[in-house]
Parts: sequence; C-alpha cells; structure tokens
Amino acid sequence: MANFNSDDTASPIVLDTSVAISLVASRIGTDVLKALARPAYMIDVAIGELADAGQRAADVLSALRDWQRDRLLTEVSLEADALEVFEDLVSGPAADTLDDGEAATIAHARVIGAVAVIDEGKARRISRERHPALMLASTIDLLLHPATERVLGREAIAHALYLALKDARARVPPEHQETVRLMLGSERAALCHSLPAVIRNRA
Repeated sequence: MANFNSDDTASPIVLDTSVAISLVASRIGTDVLKALARPAYMIDVAIGELADAGQRAADVLSALRDWQRDRLLTEVSLEADALEVFEDLVSGPAADTLDDGEAATIAHARVIGAVAVIDEGKARRISRERHPALMLASTIDLLLHPATERVLGREAIAHALYLALKDARARVPPEHQETVRLMLGSERAALCHSLPAVIRNRA
C-alpha cells in the first residue's frame, strides 16, 4: 500500500473525522482496529467536528466511546510541539489550508511519528507537499490491509467497503479504485457514488 507500512505494527495511526465516520458505516470498525493491532489515536478537535455530522454523529460518538473503553482508541489533545505544525496548516489562503480536524490529525501524527489516516484529497495533497516524510493512509487502506483480510476474509471486507462507500461516501484513492470495483462487483459498485463514474459504470 502506498505510503503505509503494512509490516510495522508498532507504528501508531491517527484517525481523521471522516475516517471514523466511514469505519462506523462499514460495521466492522472494531474488528479493523483489533486486526491492525496498532496504537490508535483521535484528536479531540477532530472528535469535536462530529457535532456537524447530523444524525450520524450519535452513532459515531457511541462507537468512539466503545473503542476507547476497549482500549482500541485513545482521545488526545495536541501537544505543544505540534501547535506550530497545526498553525501552519490552518493559516493562509483557503486553497492551501485545512480545517482544524485535518490539521490537528496531521500535526499529531507528524510529531509522534504515526500514520495520518485521512481521506480528503486536498488534505492528502497538502500533507505530501509540506510533510513528505509523513506516512499517509485512508479508510480504504485500513479495510484492505492484509491483517484485516486475514482476520475477516475477503467477502466480509467487500461488504464493509460497500457500506462505507454507499452510506458514508468514503473516498477511494485512485490507486485503490479498480481493486475496490472488482471486490464490490459491478452491481454494488454502480451504487457507490464516491467512486468516479468511469470506474463505477465499468462493466
């Protein structure tokens, strides 16, 4: 997987808001976190953004509480040495700045040497430009991770992908679009509008 070391189980992951939403929509978020067996974090700023998630917020917040209770996820605040990175990412022209949750996710991952799990294309682009050494992953990377497949099996993952794409409109990075289409099959792929139309409608 691009920029995601599948063998380094000691490397933590830091989840952005949209990733948490997509994992909950997949119905296997708990199993994914268990299978990955990595320290997982979410910044309080990113969790706070769930206030804007509408009806979905209650379900996601409930899942986050369960993950924290089961020690699968830890809520953290930005440390002092991450604030400079955060401020750089939220300051400037709109085209080159991120929202607070994405910026906090990147800043914390950068400081602790973690993998930033972010789906939004703009955030991934800016992260690569400003912090090229930072490892990035997406919701799809987590679902397609070899450890996840070993535990859950390919068909369970295919169904989880379908739910994440259909119900949470999870973004699919270009390098995974064809793999996801093949796993879903043409009928399910056609219903997932977060896939590009050229991929979604391919026979």
